[in-house]
Amino acid sequence: MTEDQLTYFTSIVECGSYSETALELDISQSTISKQVAQLESELNIKLFDRSTRKSSLIPEGEALYPEAAALLSQ
Repeated sequence: MTEDQLTYFTSIVECGSYSETALELDISQSTISKQVAQLESELNIKLFDRSTRKSSLIPEGEALYPEAAALLSQ
């Protein structure tokens, strides 16, 4: 788990979508998608429901978000 992965994850939660996060962070959407997929793989969990246009957190993502935000604020 890297700082970038946590930054992308928390930004998706706060912005509401991968595309908005890409615009906010001035990075490609594919980079964000790959890093979040790698984070999910490392943790062996899914974080988002991607069945709609906006990504929404599933319970595992909801549990990780406050921890990730706290780590990034340190």
